[in-house]
Amino acid sequence: MSTLKAIKKGFLQKGWAGQTISRAETAERLDPIIRQHIRVNRMYDAALLELSVETDELTAQQKTARAMVGKIAETIYSCGGVAYQGTDLEPQDFRSTESDEDIFRRLHLVETDLAELLKTESDIEHQIRTRAILAAVQDACTERTNTMVELAKSIRVFF
Repeated sequence: MSTLKAIKKGFLQKGWAGQTISRAETAERLDPIIRQHIRVNRMYDAALLELSVETDELTAQQKTARAMVGKIAETIYSCGGVAYQGTDLEPQDFRSTESDEDIFRRLHLVETDLAELLKTESDIEHQIRTRAILAAVQDACTERTNTMVELAKSIRVFF
């Protein structure tokens, strides 16, 4: 966190003060995040059908993941943008005949890519509502990754 942002946050007890990025820029910056998040969701949907280990925890977290995509889309729409829906993605693009180990590695890769995209937004002067949504998406991503890593360990897959 930049020094100025830390001062503003500590002094004002808010995530921002003053000038924020425009609504159009917000929609533009959220586009790659929603695109990656939809890919993550599709990858999990396929993995949950293919994995041989118990996946109840991941299944439960998928409800939250879908809600997070909805929140991002809602923000894009409220900024006057058009949210990506993933209609160009085919289910077979995410299905595989790979081993559980390979499926977990693919999940880890798409989660890492999403986490990196979210990280790049931390120094951007988003509006407070957008900051809150990005923080919730990041928390859900971290929780999903941690759960996935624990499940992977159960079959001796380490990242």
